[in-house]
Amino acid sequence: MLYVITGKQRAGKSYFSVTIMQDYLKSSNRPIYTNLPLHPDIICKGLFRSPAKYSLALRRIFLFKKFRSFGEAREFYKKNPDWCKLHQVIEEKKILRFWQVTQANAVIVLDELYQYFSSTDYRDKSDDTAERRRELLAYTRQHGHYKDDMFLISHSESDLDVNIRRGVQYLYVIRNAKYSNIFERFTWLKGLKWPVQFFIIRGYEHGDKEYSDSWSLFPRKHVFQCYDSFSRAESVPGKSLPDENATSTDTGTNVLKNLLHFVSCLWLPLAFVSCMVIGGCVGWNEYLKFVKGQKVEISTGAGGKQIKKLPEKTVEQVQQEKQPVLYYSPLAVSPNRLVYPNGIVLKIGDVYEDEKIVRFDRRFVYFVGGGRCSLSSFVRVPAAGSAGTAGTAAGKQP
Repeated sequence: MLYVITGKQRAGKSYFSVTIMQDYLKSSNRPIYTNLPLHPDIICKGLFRSPAKYSLALRRIFLFKKFRSFGEAREFYKKNPDWCKLHQVIEEKKILRFWQVTQANAVIVLDELYQYFSSTDYRDKSDDTAERRRELLAYTRQHGHYKDDMFLISHSESDLDVNIRRGVQYLYVIRNAKYSNIFERFTWLKGLKWPVQFFIIRGYEHGDKEYSDSWSLFPRKHVFQCYDSFSRAESVPGKSLPDENATSTDTGTNVLKNLLHFVSCLWLPLAFVSCMVIGGCVGWNEYLKFVKGQKVEISTGAGGKQIKKLPEKTVEQVQQEKQPVLYYSPLAVSPNRLVYPNGIVLKIGDVYEDEKIVRFDRRFVYFVGGGRCSLSSFVRVPAAGSAGTAGTAAGKQP
């Protein structure tokens, strides 16, 4: 298949490509060709402990490379002595016809491909360029016959030659979370960046606007050691590399600075939301106070449950209620009446709260409409009360 890996500068394209090569080294015996500034010895040592597997993996890695100085070549040999004993680098200019130097069933990972196959190549009318573009067109359409997989890295798909773009089957878009908003869909929350660095990978079937796959790739120190993240570009002659200890925006994350930037961008929405939350909390507390201050009576009759608000009581009434109240229990219970020790009598036909009593037994008092009350909890009369106060300490049961 033909894959294109795109993303902005420092988005993590090379890191993602190195992880792809690691997967192929572990899961297959296919040769790998790349022009990434890779360190084969380091990547294989991290994958294999067996000397035999380590050696076989080194034999499967082929590099397109150009050393611009003797010191650069010496530094590469110092980091990769085992690979240098097995291979020689392939001249970088051979990338222009890489299909001629790669084996069948190869995994081909080419970085900054726009330097070799640019979207402006069609303007070059020379015979060599025209012939090369025809071969490129044929290979991109028929590479599946050779069981090759190509991963072509570029900042944008539109930078590549049209013959490549028309053959793309799958597109990976890489983003560095360090420069991305945490909340993408909520406009008023934009401005808060991720406090840690990781890479967001999204895969698209070529031509689709909706991604078909998405995951996060958290960086590991060992993978960064497998390649030179800061390397000299062939297309920028005369520009030297900085010292290894030089600082970069890629290293380190100032979380406090990100939070201050977020607050400075969103102080107005945050103030609005804060006021809404505080107002809601205050209103809820006031509502609870209001509900707790209401005195209600719940009764059940033929018409269902009814809630009646009781009148407010004076301070004297409240103090009297706090004093213990003695109750008389029924002295006698018959099917027709209840008799209390203080002489109060409840009979069939008496009305209590618009409900007419129709029958008594040893457990319940029955009312017109089917309602009933527990005799033990309902029909109690205060010692200083009268028959009209019966039942004030309990509610009816349907």
